[in-house]
Amino acid sequence: MEIEFNILIADDDSTVYSASIKPFVRDLPQAKIYSADTPEKCRRYMGERAFQFILLDISFGPNDSSGLKLLPELRQAQPNSKIFMLSTHDDQLTMLKCMQAGATDFISKRDINLAHIAKVIRGYIESEGQTQRDEITGLTLAERINARFVSPSMKRAFAMAALAQRSPSTTVLITGETGVGKDVIARAITSTGTNRPVVSVDCGAIPESLAESELFGHERGSFTGADRATSGKFRAAHGGDIFLDEIGNLKRSIQEKLLRAIQNKEITPVGGKSLKVDARVIAATNEDLEQQVIASNFRKDLFERLKGIVIQIPPLRERPEDIPVIATAVIAASSQPELEIVPACMSLMTTYSWPGNVRELENLVKTMVASAGTGPITVRHLPPQFLASLAQEMELKPEAVPGTDTGPTIRIDIPIESKLADAEAIFLKAFIETRRQRLGVKPSSYLLADKLNISRTTLRTYVRRLGLLKDEADA
Repeated sequence: MEIEFNILIADDDSTVYSASIKPFVRDLPQAKIYSADTPEKCRRYMGERAFQFILLDISFGPNDSSGLKLLPELRQAQPNSKIFMLSTHDDQLTMLKCMQAGATDFISKRDINLAHIAKVIRGYIESEGQTQRDEITGLTLAERINARFVSPSMKRAFAMAALAQRSPSTTVLITGETGVGKDVIARAITSTGTNRPVVSVDCGAIPESLAESELFGHERGSFTGADRATSGKFRAAHGGDIFLDEIGNLKRSIQEKLLRAIQNKEITPVGGKSLKVDARVIAATNEDLEQQVIASNFRKDLFERLKGIVIQIPPLRERPEDIPVIATAVIAASSQPELEIVPACMSLMTTYSWPGNVRELENLVKTMVASAGTGPITVRHLPPQFLASLAQEMELKPEAVPGTDTGPTIRIDIPIESKLADAEAIFLKAFIETRRQRLGVKPSSYLLADKLNISRTTLRTYVRRLGLLKDEADA
């Protein structure tokens, strides 16, 4: 797949830049260079095409700071562009202003030549191309193991799984709440279609006294009851992958031995001698290992070794668009694949926070399929405990959930002396924030916009104007 990259050089001397950069990207036919020698021409380009790279001179325009003034406008028009500011004035205040205004990076014309800039662009094009290829491969992996989703966050997670699959010597750490599907990502990574061995270990199910023997094996007679020797999980995974699920449950005494297995590719069976074993570790946890490190429950050196490739699986409440897709897949795999969930029922399901995540959703759908008969699946097929949990989340009485036109209310105190604009802002801020908290989503989420019956663009305008956006991660 050929991926197009558009590069815009916005500088009074843009033709010079263009001529200098072209030789470095001439063998990348998907890279196209455009030149703008005036701000007006630059603005015209913004409305015509998307640019992956914009090189913008601070002195671009009628005065020394015109480029800096143009930067926020370009950032708004091209939110996904990498914007590099070019300047001969590389003082700290200038750099700070550029970064705060939305620049990706700051390049000094004094100490970085044009060839270097071109190499930076080329390197980005190549890495971005690989990232997009990983996204395509990730979707193939998901299809191979019948994983169903439409959310961008899960597409990114499977793209990382593709990266892990093509990096068979790099450790992988998969994080996320219980039930999000960490084992599914591990299965995607190890679905290579080769004879590469794969061994899975549930670290939470191994008694502490047997953990060392289970992982590294033991010799006969090494402890009471060891009437025969065992090779252990690591030796079984030699030349392949070992998946350590819920690795946060391993005690520190075992963590040291695991670190040695990763770092030196060496294990020592209980009562035996050291052996060389080459097995890539794929670990998963529902715990915050950084906090466990701070609490001295998890070794920092082991944590750092595990973070070769980190894959974060978001909880289901942060990707409600996946709920209908997963539910439909569960029904399709059942004995009654023709059943459908009516919109009113699905609406309640997408409102719920799903503390048990995908596992809880799958179990609920299976229960509804069993009780629906010939269908369709309606609100009455939702189990009472589900309705009670949803009612509690929405601060409603259980009997008021199905078939009611009323909903929860909020109290907003507005000083009587307030100006009309101030009163409106107080109300909107409290109302939007309360709805956001109940849905458990980010301030600018598609779900919140849908529930408020406004466009996401309008919601983002409110969020920024009312100061509800704490940081870029909330956008």
